[in-house]
Amino acid sequence: MNGSSGDKAANVKVETTSITHQESFKCTAEELYRALTVQEVQKGGRFELFGGNVSGTFLELVPDKRICMQWRFGSWPKAHFSEVTIDIEQKADCTELTLTQEGVPQGEADRTRDGWQRHYWDSLKRTFGFGVSLY
Repeated sequence: MNGSSGDKAANVKVETTSITHQESFKCTAEELYRALTVQEVQKGGRFELFGGNVSGTFLELVPDKRICMQWRFGSWPKAHFSEVTIDIEQKADCTELTLTQEGVPQGEADRTRDGWQRHYWDSLKRTFGFGVSLY
């Protein structure tokens, strides 16, 4: 889905696209949710990661089920945010995560998708052992 959003702060029209990604983790839904949030996460709470290169605001938090947030790279047009929805589903032998991100600036989809994979999913699997079969 392609679209555009008006960036009121900079008065710039940003051409956008969407990305969707699915990933499986060898952990419970609760463990994955807790790894994706901080201890004091709350709706309306702001976050900043990777030295300010990623920032946003939590819009909806459903423990062990869903995280919705405004999300942006620092290099994107000023005040332009995408909307990220992470759905978490407990399966018999793993937890399945589906990420949908709307409003990614055109030309940034590959970089954004690669960033999620390398800095989030691969890191979670390495750090917490969520990619290792425990049986």
